[in-house]
Amino acid sequence: MIQFELTDKNHLKWFINGREFEERVSDRDTFEVSLGKVKPDLVKDFRTELYNAMTKLVDTHGTKLDVFYSGGADSEVLLRVLLDIGVKPRVFTIVFEDGSNAHETDNAKEFCFQKGLTQVPIRQDLTKYLKDEEYLDLAITYQCSQIAYLNVLGMAKNFCSYPVLMGGEVYLQKHQRPGLEVQTPEEWYYIYRENEDAFTYRFSYGEQLPVINEVFTYTPELLYSYLTDPIVSEVANNQVPGKITLLSIKKKVYEKHLGYPLLAQTKYHGYESRLWTNKAITDRLRPLWPEQQVAKLEYHKLLAEMSCS
Repeated sequence: MIQFELTDKNHLKWFINGREFEERVSDRDTFEVSLGKVKPDLVKDFRTELYNAMTKLVDTHGTKLDVFYSGGADSEVLLRVLLDIGVKPRVFTIVFEDGSNAHETDNAKEFCFQKGLTQVPIRQDLTKYLKDEEYLDLAITYQCSQIAYLNVLGMAKNFCSYPVLMGGEVYLQKHQRPGLEVQTPEEWYYIYRENEDAFTYRFSYGEQLPVINEVFTYTPELLYSYLTDPIVSEVANNQVPGKITLLSIKKKVYEKHLGYPLLAQTKYHGYESRLWTNKAITDRLRPLWPEQQVAKLEYHKLLAEMSCS
């Protein structure tokens, strides 16, 4: 049962064997994603749709919001827009004891100071967190083995009392078309991951704490405006080389539409230094639930499927 909206009017839906927002029970269960329809001629530029989407989000969830801000570009954009529409959320930043994410948390601290935002730093001994398996209860309850999501939403459970926003990103990745002899990736796909993205839904409904993950998908118009932005479109159509999830590409889109440079400069985050732990956690948890899947929606087909007259 849908108790609250995690995208505008819950336009983004995912299914397990056709069952909306359900738990997986078998390896053979299929994971599918559908997105809302847009009228392409009515979709505005990314900046306009971003402000429209965040206004709708605030209308739905209120002005009392908690934002997890690592210091990266996606969260910075989210915070800047919220401030522009008159909303000052509470900001949480996870600070690793060993300093491995200081390159980003320093950005977060500076930005919050400049903007007069209340920042709540949460110190985290990630080595102890992993060694003592502090993630285990959350992982088993909501079927997740991704370290960053388990850690952040575990903190949300312990510290947050308002709807939680996470910047995320529109995840596009290049894949080989089936049957081609030349093993060079040809097609771009929009990626939606059961183990990460769907986990936020399971957590939200289970804990009765809305977590709006990947806010750039909050409305179908916002997602469509990003996918069709000339900077993204040129790469997705193989007109220019590039990796769409790379910070330099995203920043070009963000800064073009916002009209000023972002503070974020780094191209990696603290969790990436521990990506090896995802395999270790997956191996540890694998016997406890069926294997999860990734939905891959081909770029051009996705645009066509989202379009209506």
